[in-house]
Amino acid sequence: MGNKAVTYGQNCFIEMDDAKDIVEGEKVTLMKWGNCTIHKRVEEGGKVTLYGKIDEADQDFKKTKKLTWLCNDPNTMVEVNIVEYAHLINKQKVEDGDKVEDLVNRNSKAVSVAYAEGSVKNINKSSIIQFERRGYYIVDKVGLQNNLAAFVFIPDGKASAMSKVQGQINAAEMQKGKGEAKKKQGKQEPAAGAEEGKLSKKEQNKLAKAAKKADAKEAKKSGGDQKPAEQKQQQAAPQKNNDLEKAEIQLQKTQWMGGDLPSQADYLLFLSLDGKVPSPVEHPYVFGWYNFAAKFVEQIKQSWPAQSAQGDDKKGKKEDKKKDQPKKEAKKEEKKKEEPKKEAKPAEEDDFDPFADEEEEDEEAEKAKMARMKEIAKTAKSYGKVVVAKSLIIFEVKPWGEETDLDVLAKKILGIEMDGLFWKTEYKKEPIAYGVFKIVIGATVEDDKVSTDEL
Repeated sequence: MGNKAVTYGQNCFIEMDDAKDIVEGEKVTLMKWGNCTIHKRVEEGGKVTLYGKIDEADQDFKKTKKLTWLCNDPNTMVEVNIVEYAHLINKQKVEDGDKVEDLVNRNSKAVSVAYAEGSVKNINKSSIIQFERRGYYIVDKVGLQNNLAAFVFIPDGKASAMSKVQGQINAAEMQKGKGEAKKKQGKQEPAAGAEEGKLSKKEQNKLAKAAKKADAKEAKKSGGDQKPAEQKQQQAAPQKNNDLEKAEIQLQKTQWMGGDLPSQADYLLFLSLDGKVPSPVEHPYVFGWYNFAAKFVEQIKQSWPAQSAQGDDKKGKKEDKKKDQPKKEAKKEEKKKEEPKKEAKPAEEDDFDPFADEEEEDEEAEKAKMARMKEIAKTAKSYGKVVVAKSLIIFEVKPWGEETDLDVLAKKILGIEMDGLFWKTEYKKEPIAYGVFKIVIGATVEDDKVSTDEL
């Protein structure tokens, strides 16, 4: 973290809160120095002077009081201002009837002068430091010739101080509000016959809760049928929850309670919620429905029909379908009777010959193709037009090895000329395996002039 210079001397200052509790013969520990045995104590004019002897060889620090100290050396120690701020309002909770003038804490700032080590002179403004056993402070002002350095205390939010060393502002008051800590210690129950007008709202609520508990106990003892209002509300709550559960199931299927359009069922459900928004976690569909229904004004909601028209139409269509269904079945039976029974045809023999030559199939396909072309030509002649049948052929040319120059081979292929043959000007190189490529090239041929066998 760093190093600092420490001054030792015969005269030292300690905290007054520590000095009050030290007695003669007691052994204390001076932090970062050693154990010291007090052999004399003098108290005059509110000051306490202690005389003791340092024993650096004594290393037993378990049961001793740990004290912070400062060497009384005018050349090394400096005076600083310790600033503490309290709440601006002297009451934790403002209630009706409280006057602003009475709530303002007019003593919210406390300044005390203290001695500190000379090393604090080198600390920059806005730096945060810790004074041992006192807490954390922020540098508000840097010490100059005519002005003392100011260190503002940073509250830690705890009800007790870091040690028995206390500041001018009580830590409990900083946490609870000025005066609230004292009320907690000397808290007394208000008299049973006190007037409610003089009690605060918080005290009135407590009295009301106590009265409800007493009524509940008396009802149990008497065994009567009368129950407090809270129990009635608890009985009504499950019924509302059941309605919401049913609505949740319905709204998962349809947009509204009656179908795709709003109806009086939606209006009644909206009124039953009494302005309470459903939980989006427990009833997400009801939550979405409620937010959408709330956008309609009251007059529109009242005008919603008893049941959505669309729902009535759907029901009517379903009923019509049910009525027409017997008629349709009767017609189907009549058609079955009128249709003559078809004789089962014998299964055709399978002409597939696994040992037939592919050349025979190609010849048959070529013959069928030529016959088809003749028919097309005849048809074209009858209309006075000549139809030229053309085919697009894609060739894949594979070399013997990777040493073959594919570009030279492609030029040779493109050099082939025939009547009715038209080569594509571009070709592709596609990989085969192991670094060997093939040529993919296309050509358009006139079927009457060029045969694929010739190519």
